[in-house]
Amino acid sequence: MVPYAEATIECRDAQYARPLFDWLAPWADQMSCTGIAADGPVSHFLGGLATILGRYDEADTYFTQAAAFNDRVGAKFFAARTNLSWGRMLAERAVLQATRRRHATFSPRRTPSQRPTDTRTSNDAPPKHSNTWTEHLPSSKVSDDTRRSTPTEHPQRAARDSRERLRPGVR
Repeated sequence: MVPYAEATIECRDAQYARPLFDWLAPWADQMSCTGIAADGPVSHFLGGLATILGRYDEADTYFTQAAAFNDRVGAKFFAARTNLSWGRMLAERAVLQATRRRHATFSPRRTPSQRPTDTRTSNDAPPKHSNTWTEHLPSSKVSDDTRRSTPTEHPQRAARDSRERLRPGVR
């Protein structure tokens, strides 16, 4: 059953994850073996299946159980594999939580009284936006010709002027 669980985890198929999770759950504290080779603790695979099902707290519990089992028996390879899967689950959960927070903050369903308010007072000026690309440069570094031809206003003139500055007198 564990090879099927591993394939389901890698394919991220929730349709098969649910029955496999239910079948493997009674053996969570056991090591899966095929007779010749060991597959690792069953709790590792249960953690992966729980991740696919979106049960992150259960997955965390199963990965904790698998890590403890690996430490107890000295299975370094299985410990590394469990840590990798556990880290993937934690990253996936963090992304999901961040997405939920972002959608909760910018939800279009909020009423105006529920939306965040502007913290500026009436005396505060709105932020100033630059209309030319050279305004942020010190005035000593920018010539008046450069200020007159901005790339956003006159791209062809700006390119021609920059060529003229590189090769004076050549047109």
